[in-house]
Amino acid sequence: MLIQLHKILDVAQCYDILRTTRWEDGVTCPTCGSKEIVKNGKDPIQKECQHYNCKSCGAYFDDVTDTIFSGSHQGIHQWITVLYLMNLNVSMRQIASELDFSGETAQSMCATIREGVVKKSLIPSLAERLRLTARAAPECYVVSGHKGQPHNVIKAGRKLRRRRLKDKRGRGTSADEKNPVFGMVQRGGLVSLKVLPNVQRITIKPIIEAHVEKGSTFYTDEYNIYNKVASWGYEHKTVNYGEGEYARDEDGDGKYEVHCNTQEGI
Repeated sequence: MLIQLHKILDVAQCYDILRTTRWEDGVTCPTCGSKEIVKNGKDPIQKECQHYNCKSCGAYFDDVTDTIFSGSHQGIHQWITVLYLMNLNVSMRQIASELDFSGETAQSMCATIREGVVKKSLIPSLAERLRLTARAAPECYVVSGHKGQPHNVIKAGRKLRRRRLKDKRGRGTSADEKNPVFGMVQRGGLVSLKVLPNVQRITIKPIIEAHVEKGSTFYTDEYNIYNKVASWGYEHKTVNYGEGEYARDEDGDGKYEVHCNTQEGI
């Protein structure tokens, strides 16, 4: 018998976890930041959700105000289930099945969670964490998908048509439907992926400088857009894919630390 996780979660306990995580030092008004707060009853529908009133600015709010859970048709126990399953790298289809949701609902919830994580990951703190940290920064290109509705085209017995220009080879741009994705990864840490209009020095320089603190080490391939990385204030080491070099041991300790394999895997 299949037991769905969200159906056995204690909703009241989920709200306790939310309050503890959100307000470690006591309930704070999301409008003015005051701690002069009084309780103002429970939600008439979600009985476990506490309402509050701010004595400083008069604002009314509850446990989920200004969070990704606010205004959602899904209960907090369902959101926590999604968070738990995402942490286990469970597929979107499995998440939808576990919660008995449509694929669109599961996708929307996962996207909302990811967007919330990105908003909390401010650039200054990101840069501080990347101080003197080995980085890899290759790029890849994503071709746009099939035209129309592929499932209906297949049912009709026709061949799928690609949404791309013919005879276009090499490095692409968004204009020729071969979108560049520029990636940076902290080994054992954070990842940054950006969809760009093109991959040029003038495009990648502000991204690197915004996300990575000066003095960090960059590991890249031999692509010439990275030639100026050292002059921007970073240590720069490369591997030469054209010569069949994918990793290199520079200090003779038996570890091939110069490589871009972390980002290539991503």
